[in-house]
Amino acid sequence: LYLPDNGELVIGTGDDLKVYHDGTDSFIHGITRDGSSGTRYLKIRADETRMVNEANSAIVARFIDGGANELYHNGLKKLTTYSAGVEIHGSEGANCELYLYADEGDDDADNWKLTTLAASSTFQLQNRASGSWETNIEANGDGNVELYHNNAKKAETVSGGFTITGTATATEFVGGGSGLTGVGETIG
Repeated sequence: LYLPDNGELVIGTGDDLKVYHDGTDSFIHGITRDGSSGTRYLKIRADETRMVNEANSAIVARFIDGGANELYHNGLKKLTTYSAGVEIHGSEGANCELYLYADEGDDDADNWKLTTLAASSTFQLQNRASGSWETNIEANGDGNVELYHNNAKKAETVSGGFTITGTATATEFVGGGSGLTGVGETIG
């Protein structure tokens, strides 16, 4: 069966499904000729459905019956669904990044990023409010957690407790604060 550009393969008693090529793009169109609502869903049934690139050399998306759904970028798996949620994959030797954009991401203050760094076991939460990426929180595997203000570290966990850089303000100390120490002196 050969149809020229804009020739339609029409299927269904009410012309419910059309398959055609307009000279540039290809279409599977579920609608009747008179423009009224046609096919409700396009169902592709298989144990596994794969979408591949034009050269048929790399997977673009993979949908497994009763299992994972996977999205690929340039042939590399980037996102996988599984029973408890979603996995995001970085490329070998590269960071893994998840961008979150509020309010359409049209202003720098709307942009946030979660990153795992490839060269270490470091996880970062960053914002772009200043026009460039700045760290808010950094967590290091088997190590410290750091808190930042305007990209400057202000507090971190250490093996013996917690270290603050700058001024610490508290409204109350439990136990009278007798265990707190200041610069060269005990407080409380």
